[in-house]
Amino acid sequence: MKRGSLQRPSQVRETAGAEWARMASPLMGLVGFVLRVYHWPILVLLVLYAGSGLTSVQPGQVALVLRMGRLVGDNPGQQVHESGFLFALPAPIDEVLRVDVEKIHSVRVTDLASGLGSEQDGMKGPVTSSRGFSRRDTINPEQDGYCLTGDDNVLQTVLLARYRVSDPVRYALELEDPDALLRDAVCTAMVTSAGTMAIEEMMAEGRFTLSSMVRERAQALLDDAGAGMELVAVEFERLSPPFQVLPAFREVVSSMIDAVTLIEEAREYGATEVPAALARSTTRISEARAQAAQRLGRARGESEAFEALLAEYRQNPDVVRVRLYRESIERALEPVTKRFVPPPAGERYENLRITIPF
Repeated sequence: MKRGSLQRPSQVRETAGAEWARMASPLMGLVGFVLRVYHWPILVLLVLYAGSGLTSVQPGQVALVLRMGRLVGDNPGQQVHESGFLFALPAPIDEVLRVDVEKIHSVRVTDLASGLGSEQDGMKGPVTSSRGFSRRDTINPEQDGYCLTGDDNVLQTVLLARYRVSDPVRYALELEDPDALLRDAVCTAMVTSAGTMAIEEMMAEGRFTLSSMVRERAQALLDDAGAGMELVAVEFERLSPPFQVLPAFREVVSSMIDAVTLIEEAREYGATEVPAALARSTTRISEARAQAAQRLGRARGESEAFEALLAEYRQNPDVVRVRLYRESIERALEPVTKRFVPPPAGERYENLRITIPF
């Protein structure tokens, strides 16, 4: 080209294309040579590479396919693949994530129990807990985990949260640390729930009620966070006051148990004795009424007999007097004799002897 001359754009493109073809022709020749000589091994490698995307999803699992880092599918039905064979593009194009949706996962929550257990384990003096905190004679609010009860008592607890995956897409792709999120939710729910109950209630019948309250509150927090997790149960592995006051608390609980035992024994005794006493009183009242009626009838009979005898005595006093004397003597001598001793004519007996056999 001569100096000072100008080329049209089409001429420039033709020149660039010719230059690229000239530079690429050796590379294309090399590729064609390799394909002609090694076409079968290359074909086998290509087939194996394409087949590497075939995988299987185990029972109880679902799979998510990420293509170049993006989830494949427009709706949950297309995004979540059930158990069985699954074909995806080979790596690094596609990535298959497997999520256990039927497995029950367990997370141990110890954030509210730092230092708990040193007294039970026989430890004396300051020791270091698993979280690196020192177990001292007092609780450090900035380091030691605890919660306050409704009656202003301090409580420490170790919880065991069990959950299953309800939304595999959110669980696998939107949560950086599902277990940490679960611990925070359970701790928040425990602190909130403990503030509504007294410590005596928690340590007795209210333990199961508290567990249910913690599970419901923690589930609500997880749902608000879109965690895709379903809490199956929240169990108390340890539930106790701080070890610094545990001996005194045990004495109080023991006294309360003794009091409850005595009250129950008293109630049982009352439940047995009160009906028995009522039955005895009813029986005695009935017997007294019957005896009163009997005695009253007998008294009335005797009164009527006496009045009749009095009327007869007024008419014939001598005859009645002799008869009464005779009846009295017969009653007195009935065990030893049946003979009648008549009354004396005067004031004394003359030449009278009575023999009483033994």
